Amino acid sequence: MQLFKNTNYNFISFRRIAYIISSSIILFGLIFYFINGGFNWGIDFQGGIKLQVKFDKALELKDIETIRNSLQAEVKSLGNDGKVFVIQRKLPNFIENKEILLKKARKENKIFKSYDEILTYLNLDKNIEEDFKKYFSLENMDKKVNINTAPLVLIKSKISNLMTNDIVKSFQDTLSNIFKDKNKYIIEGTSLVGPSIGKKYQSTAIYALFFALIGILIYISLRFEFIYSIGAIAALIHDILITLTVFAIFHLEINLPVIVALLTLIGYSLNDTIVVDDRIREIRKFQKGTLGDLINIAINKTLSRTFLTSLTTFVVVLSLFIFSGTVLKEFSIAFLVGIVTGTYSSIYIAAPIVLEFTKK
Repeated sequence: MQLFKNTNYNFISFRRIAYIISSSIILFGLIFYFINGGFNWGIDFQGGIKLQVKFDKALELKDIETIRNSLQAEVKSLGNDGKVFVIQRKLPNFIENKEILLKKARKENKIFKSYDEILTYLNLDKNIEEDFKKYFSLENMDKKVNINTAPLVLIKSKISNLMTNDIVKSFQDTLSNIFKDKNKYIIEGTSLVGPSIGKKYQSTAIYALFFALIGILIYISLRFEFIYSIGAIAALIHDILITLTVFAIFHLEINLPVIVALLTLIGYSLNDTIVVDDRIREIRKFQKGTLGDLINIAINKTLSRTFLTSLTTFVVVLSLFIFSGTVLKEFSIAFLVGIVTGTYSSIYIAAPIVLEFTKK
């Protein structure tokens, strides 16, 4: 099936307009990034608790509102039957002020002599005292952390675990009180990410994107020419930035599925770019003309394939957005935006960049 036959659109002539449009959108996103105080990181990257709960009966809107108000949590449906939900709440980076107090105590050479003194000094809830005694000691003991001499990193980690576990218990108790006589439920899964682990996930996600781009740079340099890899990388970075711009403007949550979507988009957009690059290389062998004219011919010859591939993928992801519930909403949005920008960048970013660098 071929929708576009014998087309002769002069795509290259609009490249500078495309540069201005893309730069303006990215700049707009940067402004909103600072207005909103950064990205809206999900609990995977900020820390928090996530429960997947299955109810016997479908929840009504008032039940969902009760959960939101009682737990100060987000409630996302999983599917369309109204019975399975993901309930999640971000945990503030509460451990930071404890670290400040611990550093102050060490600087003043303070020696804690009782558990009550420690809990009071660190402003910790008394209900975690028993668990606190299981992890910490006031002197050197096997399998326990000496609160007075152990490294601060270790103490901070243990206190963070205690506090998050206490929040989890409170979370589950509140949920039980809301539905104990109304609607039976089971907790199918519990996920807890501490604030420090969340930050580690942030850096890991950035590294994953960075090394994916480096790998692509090497691959295209070996398969084609280095100049083609510059165009491909520019297009991929463009696609990621445009997608993140949408998330910055609408303050959408960035979670692990969104990172998966970005990594998938890198492969999707790259495939489209390679098809165009391969056709450019093929045409340059058998046809004469300026590089700009040959690039136009290559894009026009692959236009039908590019459009059909993008359209079919877009329809599938749109169905996912409509029918998958709110859990995969951010994933679907990232993919939908990426499909559009990936198609656009293959035509107006990757190939024109090859032309610009070849001229220079």
